[in-house]
Amino acid sequence: MTEVPAPDGLSEPASGMGACALLISQLPPAAAAFFFATKLGDLDALVATFVDNAPVNDQLRDNRGKEATTSWAARDVIGERLTLGVHHK
Repeated sequence: MTEVPAPDGLSEPASGMGACALLISQLPPAAAAFFFATKLGDLDALVATFVDNAPVNDQLRDNRGKEATTSWAARDVIGERLTLGVHHK
């Protein structure tokens, strides 16, 4: 299988993700960057996928801004080892 490079800004390649990396790479760039960063556990790259004042609503909690987004991502995405998947029809 061809290795799919991670989007710019990620610290690691997408190797080891198999077919999932291929499907993720076919998403719009911002969505692909979010998926890769989450799967790699790369907090900085994950936070970089959000604009500075992006509203993030998760589990009925609102977060807005880089500081709140970073705290949420560290706790609920990276800290909880969130698992994401892409399904192809």
